[in-house]
Amino acid sequence: MENAAKALLIAGGVLLALLIISVMVYMFSQMKSLQQAQEAKIEEEQIAEFNKGFETYDKKVMYGADVISVLNKAANNNAKYTQPDRQVIVYVETQVYDESQGGMVDQEIYVSGATISPSNYFDLIGKTELYKCTMLVHKATTGRVSALVFELYNN
Repeated sequence: MENAAKALLIAGGVLLALLIISVMVYMFSQMKSLQQAQEAKIEEEQIAEFNKGFETYDKKVMYGADVISVLNKAANNNAKYTQPDRQVIVYVETQVYDESQGGMVDQEIYVSGATISPSNYFDLIGKTELYKCTMLVHKATTGRVSALVFELYNN
């Protein structure tokens, strides 16, 4: 009888130890998933903040000075973040006077990496001319703004 009582105490101790270990493993896994959820929320907030910086330029009408600002913002972003999924492409279609042509000609300005081409973009965009954003693209994999396209606004 004494052996049976000792066996029951040992079995109860083993079961209690297994129960405590199981609860600890469960709590650890829950803490890990909570941490992952918090990290995902922080990432979403960072993406929303990043996008907001470029989505403010998604307008039907804006001045050339705003277009210059978004070109510089994209070039600065691309210099800071060299990973392809964080690069922002900006493309501007404008017109400039060409003496040799005797009139206005189309001019393309774009951001490639940290470089704005052509380098005299500041002189090519009329600061008081009106432009419109015709396209704003979010990267499907990250949700970040990846491209903007601007052209002259014609009433």
